[in-house]
Amino acid sequence: MKRLNIALYLLVVLAAEFAYSQDYYWYKGSKISLQRGKQEYILYRSNDVEILKHVQIIDEGDLKSPNTNSNLKWATIQQENCSDFNNYLYKTPSYKCPNNDEDMYVTHRFYVKLKNQKDYETLVKLASKYNAEIEEEGDFPLWFILKCSEKSKQNALELANVFYESKLFATSEPEFINAIQTNCATDPYFPLQWNLYNSGIYNSSYKGIDIKYCDAHSITTGDPSIIIGLFDFGVDLSHPDLNLHPYSYDAHKEKTPNKVTKPHGTACAGIISAKSNNIGTSGIAPSCPIMSFSLKNATCKQVGKAYKIAADKGCSVINNSWGGGARSEYIEEGISYALTHGRKGKGCVVVFASGNTENGIGYPANTNESIIVVGAISLNGKRKSMSSNDGEPNWGSCYGYPLDIMAPGIRIPTTDIVGTKGYNRTDYNESFNGTSAAAPHVSAVAGLILSINPELSQKEVADIIESTAQKIGNYKYEIRSNRPNGTWNGEMGYGLVDAKEAVKKAQVSAIMLRGSYSSCTTSKFYLTNCSDKDYNITWTLTNNGAIQNVIEGYSSDKDTVYIHPKFAPGHGNNGSSPDVLTATISNPDGTIVLSNSVTLHPQMTNSPHISVDINKYFNATGTIFTFSVDNCPNVPDEQLEWTLEYIPDAKFAGAGFIVSPLLNTRHYTGRSFSYTANPAAGTVDTIKVTVRDTKYICENASETQIIPVIGTRKRISLKATEIGSQLNVSIMEETEGEAMQTQEQAELNENSEYSLELWNAMLGRMKTQPAESANEQINTSGMPQGVYSVSLKENGEIVAQTKVMLK
Repeated sequence: MKRLNIALYLLVVLAAEFAYSQDYYWYKGSKISLQRGKQEYILYRSNDVEILKHVQIIDEGDLKSPNTNSNLKWATIQQENCSDFNNYLYKTPSYKCPNNDEDMYVTHRFYVKLKNQKDYETLVKLASKYNAEIEEEGDFPLWFILKCSEKSKQNALELANVFYESKLFATSEPEFINAIQTNCATDPYFPLQWNLYNSGIYNSSYKGIDIKYCDAHSITTGDPSIIIGLFDFGVDLSHPDLNLHPYSYDAHKEKTPNKVTKPHGTACAGIISAKSNNIGTSGIAPSCPIMSFSLKNATCKQVGKAYKIAADKGCSVINNSWGGGARSEYIEEGISYALTHGRKGKGCVVVFASGNTENGIGYPANTNESIIVVGAISLNGKRKSMSSNDGEPNWGSCYGYPLDIMAPGIRIPTTDIVGTKGYNRTDYNESFNGTSAAAPHVSAVAGLILSINPELSQKEVADIIESTAQKIGNYKYEIRSNRPNGTWNGEMGYGLVDAKEAVKKAQVSAIMLRGSYSSCTTSKFYLTNCSDKDYNITWTLTNNGAIQNVIEGYSSDKDTVYIHPKFAPGHGNNGSSPDVLTATISNPDGTIVLSNSVTLHPQMTNSPHISVDINKYFNATGTIFTFSVDNCPNVPDEQLEWTLEYIPDAKFAGAGFIVSPLLNTRHYTGRSFSYTANPAAGTVDTIKVTVRDTKYICENASETQIIPVIGTRKRISLKATEIGSQLNVSIMEETEGEAMQTQEQAELNENSEYSLELWNAMLGRMKTQPAESANEQINTSGMPQGVYSVSLKENGEIVAQTKVMLK
């Protein structure tokens, strides 16, 4: 008998070896399917510093077991990291938690429960066969904790299945982490709010048919600055579970506060903005306050005016769970005003219920293309119809061309008028219904979207809601030329509103590339609303399609970069074309979320460079110098400004009296200019020339050249003598190498223009007159006593100076 049992044991084990290829595990005799995620669970040695160089760890922890090497750690990483680095002791893929996109992990362990104590020997043999190790006894009788070793051929999930399918044990299951899910709201009615989180409370096959409220709330619960207007029959302002704006309005009385005539408005308000406060129901946008407008007995003019008031008072969204009645262009004008003038021109998001008569879309929902029209689904995810098997046979959601989106409209728990005047005798209604209940779902989601990105226009909000809708109900959704936001169906519009995806898309729309460029200092560029998101960001800088590796200094969260000034736009091509800085944002799986770019227009890539057509040292008497800029051809000529200062030789100037160096300063504009130097014999004068770009913001946006020039012309000197009320000025000369001959009169150059200037050291220039011969007189009558300087200029340049005392 013992031999037979061993043979049976081996047969069962061999048969089970091939049963672990699928993603599943066993629970109480049922096979539970698993959907793979995009992350990995790994084991590694804590002293392995290389691991941190190759992977970005999402989460990590220590191994807790009496028989575990304390040098080991576990971590979770993105799946794509695995191709770059494989120095893991163990790894296994993640799996999706039921009903959401969170990742849970099968560790390197699995649990086995024996049928009885004598099966321990069987457990040891099977563990040895698969190179698994019995790590410890469990906390409960007959339970044992096993782990995969480095020699194991299968992971823990597969081995758990092998041990279970051997039928030798009571049960066997993998060890999960992060598999525990909690409710996202603690309000007492939340378990009944299938519209927000459908756990299958009414029918297990309906599980998951909801607006994905919990996932959206992990991102935002709304913002107090986003006000949602509610046009209805008034909201009970005393209800403790409602987030209400202090302003409300009675359209009939044309004054505040609103008047409550029916419980309908209070029910709609609860769907949107019931507080998260551990009492009552949960609102979709609990942080967005409701501004109530009561319409009972209001005229068409008063209703139209109410829309203007709502827009002017700051409503971002206006919910309308009403319809029908007389058609009025005045009302339509009010709606149009809100759509176009609200939110400082971005437009209020106006939401209308489609109607409950199961025919064409009702009035006024059908009057304006910009209105978001909302229909209702039943518990099974299909359009609510009079034939729906949901216990409410007396109404059906209107449908047809103007229909945009769907939302739950059956058995919606929400707030009721406080006391006994509401739908029932409590302060809550567990079964609010109709497209009246559906519309507030969409208004609330619009509020969440604007809470993430308040800069969106009303059309952009509508586009996000429509393009992210869930395609449910087994309807045929098709592309329509007049429906730009995806596939559409006449009964379902774009599908069921998806709060999670809408908010995520709003997050993406809020990502903006900011920064300013300067080729003079390090430029900072950054992405807004991105640092706390699980995105991968890639930065590129291109010029004419060629990628330049010029980006420096990523910040730790990769949402900020710096461009060094040496990498100015057009660097290397004289600034002939702009650069484009691009940030590409992608999900961890590599799918691109958004690409944002900014153009960096060319500036001067360096200081303007002066080109001169003569040698640095030369005989310069009468020589024409030409200075020009020989780089940056795209800089306009009028942007270039020159300054030239002619500095006489010190030994020449020392014989006279230089009043100011500005006497010899010249200014020019353009790409080039010419200048004639005419130094005296035996002197070395200096030309100092500077050019700058007047629109270039760098501190060093200029170039200066200093050129010594050797003179060859005769030396000119002046002799000034005061005679009465005039000065007699004699212009003298000597040739190079000769002693100064002050008795010889100079021969003035016929091709030059000469002038004499008289300067006072304190009062500045006193007189200027032409010099036409070697002997000139300057009238000094009325001039004060003191030391004066007499200067001779040739073609505007000082060529000689002397001092004289006027008595």
